[in-house]
Amino acid sequence: MAAMPLLPALLYWVVMGSTRHHFAHFSLPMLPAVALGVTWILDRCLQRRMLGEKVLLVVFALGALWPLAETLRWNVQRALPGTRTLATEWIKKNVPEGTRILSQAYGPRLVYTPGRAREIVASIRKENPQAGKRYAYLADHPPSDRPGYDFTRIPTLEKTRRLSSLNDHWYSADRVRASGAEWLVLTSAVYGRYLTHPDVFPRDDSKKQSVGWVQRSGFYD
Repeated sequence: MAAMPLLPALLYWVVMGSTRHHFAHFSLPMLPAVALGVTWILDRCLQRRMLGEKVLLVVFALGALWPLAETLRWNVQRALPGTRTLATEWIKKNVPEGTRILSQAYGPRLVYTPGRAREIVASIRKENPQAGKRYAYLADHPPSDRPGYDFTRIPTLEKTRRLSSLNDHWYSADRVRASGAEWLVLTSAVYGRYLTHPDVFPRDDSKKQSVGWVQRSGFYD
């Protein structure tokens, strides 16, 4: 009975360990049970005088150092500009306004050209005539301090709806060229899938850019 607090965590660990999901935050549901289990062990040690209070304090402090260091590292990292922000700023400085750009859902934060915003409104209102008000506003009131781009998001697979699962048609070089895009901006997770097809998408490593896809291609992690 004493080990009951650890059983839910053990069961969760067994189930999740048998899957292909390996994101760190998936372990969070185990923390309450693990905390209760560790507390019970420390309490037993104190009651049986297996360890002194000072020793337990040292053990606790040492055990807290690693999560504390990881928390500080995470906070420092999040305080820095993200790669999506860096990509957005680079595009605004180096890519002419009105350029057609393809990207995924996690792509750069770009302003649509009025023409592109109207295209989106027309597409949305085919299903819901009342929707698309935000894009309609952008079409009529484009920001004067930010360049606009003919920005298109690559659709995801309807079956999975995962942001990293792009529609299979967009893994075709001909499909990318036919879109008229001059830049293709991808995260490393999706970009890596293109690199697995060097016969379709040849790459010139000396120039650090893809050749044979579109006129110019840029990639950002």
